[in-house]
Amino acid sequence: MTCRKMDINTVYLSNIERGRANPTLNMLIKFVDALGVEMWEIFDFGHEASIKELREAMNRLLKESGEEKLRLAVKIMRAVAR
Repeated sequence: MTCRKMDINTVYLSNIERGRANPTLNMLIKFVDALGVEMWEIFDFGHEASIKELREAMNRLLKESGEEKLRLAVKIMRAVAR
């Protein structure tokens, strides 16, 4: 896969691969299009987390978040829960 096919900068992709940058939703869409896969496939790690693990992960993330991110998380969770 090339950066040209994804229409992104090579430095940006390199930073994502090294954990120095986070991909945007648009970048993820370009990524799955370039690979010819579905979005869920890039996040399928073959392990189904238990409810307890999911709650612990959410709690950890929420504790580390500032007010702006907490407000966004609540909006997202409300939308998902509908």
